[in-house]
Amino acid sequence: VEQQELQLIAKHNQNTQLNEEIKSLRTRIPNLEVKIEDLISELESSKETYKIALQEAEGQYRHMLRQTLDEKQEEFEQKLRSEQENKLIKEHEQEKRRIKLDCVMMVEKLNSSVRHLEGQVSTLQAQLHITTKNRDELADELVKLTVQMEELSIKAERLPVVEQQFHELNERYQITLELLGEKTEQVEELQADIKDMKDVYRNQITELAAELEKSKNTG
Repeated sequence: VEQQELQLIAKHNQNTQLNEEIKSLRTRIPNLEVKIEDLISELESSKETYKIALQEAEGQYRHMLRQTLDEKQEEFEQKLRSEQENKLIKEHEQEKRRIKLDCVMMVEKLNSSVRHLEGQVSTLQAQLHITTKNRDELADELVKLTVQMEELSIKAERLPVVEQQFHELNERYQITLELLGEKTEQVEELQADIKDMKDVYRNQITELAAELEKSKNTG
């Protein structure tokens, strides 16, 4: 009789320990779900913020370029007419030096805008690094949770609710991985767009300088 009582007590203690482990696991699952929700929200917010910043920078860049070109063209035409009327070689040489200086200043402004865009890309890459780190931490937590699930499955075969929560968490983790992959592709595409934009603006500056030089030689 005493042996049976001891066996019952041991079995009761095992069941109590198992229940405590299950409660601990259930407590950790909501925290992981909150982490996943925060990660998804952060990805969406970073995507929208970068898109708006890029659009604003591109608009400002184009407006500045168009305004600068119009001003320099009008100013150059006025000075050229004045040179043709006065036939003053000294003023003509001074004008050429001033136009050259203006072109240099315009190039510096354009380069500054490009550096600003590159700074935004660097910021986004830093955010992506943080997001990747969070993903890795979440993956480690998921591995630990998987090990705990396997251990509990050996001790208790009837845990359908916990298993369902585990599968749901795993699905949401996969969704997070897909979103992270999309975010990485968007960063690469935006970097390629900025490189193309820089090439286009450099070509425009080269063409403008050639046209100004041609106009000066004609005058």
